[in-house]
Amino acid sequence: VGFPSGFLIGAMAAPSGFELHGFRDSRLDGLYILRRESYWHTQSSDGQYYPTYWNLDQGRPMFMYWQAARGRHAICPQTDPGRAGSASNLFSRVAAGIEEPGLAFYRPMPDNEWYEFDFAAARWFSHPQDFNIRYAALTESEVSQRLQASASSSTSSSSDTHLRHPPSQRL
Repeated sequence: VGFPSGFLIGAMAAPSGFELHGFRDSRLDGLYILRRESYWHTQSSDGQYYPTYWNLDQGRPMFMYWQAARGRHAICPQTDPGRAGSASNLFSRVAAGIEEPGLAFYRPMPDNEWYEFDFAAARWFSHPQDFNIRYAALTESEVSQRLQASASSSTSSSSDTHLRHPPSQRL
């Protein structure tokens, strides 16, 4: 598996992308692509900077970032229109290490589970381990193939339901 050199998450090389499907909120589904530019890195609670992954498929940019203290990836919208002023830019708050919001997160082994916040029920929902969320780390070549396939079948439908405040992750 050929991962880009120089990008680490913990002791592991960072994949070029992730493909995710099966969330209750379909805006979280899609292709998340590694942003190599340092501007797009986030500072975690350990003081280190980590690359982020971005999904622009659903009309509202979502990003996935590493939470070092919790040993997991979290997915968050770039902005929250329900917040005022600079607090609405969630990416800048995560990048600066101010807060770690999210709508979903992946707890790796031994748990191997995805959690997603359900706004209707106002609680975190645990997706079953062996099915429901389809999750794949992608090489640079696989990311390129998916982008080409997406461009050739360019039919985008965007459902822009208003996002309420992403909950703090207390799990």
